[in-house]
Amino acid sequence: MGAAGRRVTLTAKVRNEGPDAARNVTVVFKSPLALRPASIAPSAGTCRPKGTMMFMCSVGTVLRNHSVRFTATRTVTAMGKFTFMGAASTSTSETSMRNNTASTTVVVSGGAPVTG
Repeated sequence: MGAAGRRVTLTAKVRNEGPDAARNVTVVFKSPLALRPASIAPSAGTCRPKGTMMFMCSVGTVLRNHSVRFTATRTVTAMGKFTFMGAASTSTSETSMRNNTASTTVVVSGGAPVTG
C-alpha cells in the first residue's frame, strides 16, 4: 500500500445490547487527514459527509440484540499510523455508555495496510 491515492476499507458494527430498542440512533465516524473519507455504506439508514474528515449516519431504530454494519472506504494520502474512530448515540435512555465509542488503528507502510 503506501502510495497516495490507494484505498483502504474498514468495517464497523453497532450493536444494541438492550434491554430495549434504541431509537434515533446516530453514528459519527472521524478519520485523520491521512485517511481521507471516500464513502461509507451502512446496512441500514443513511450516511452523509460532515465537514472534510467526518461522516454522520442516521440509523433510526436498532432493535435489542440487533446490529448495523458500516463499510467505510478511505483514500490514503500518507504513510504512518492512523486512528479511525466512531461514536454512537441514541435518544433512548441507556444503562451504560461505556460501549458507545470504538476505534481502530491503521498502519500504512510500503506494504499492505495492517489494522488492529
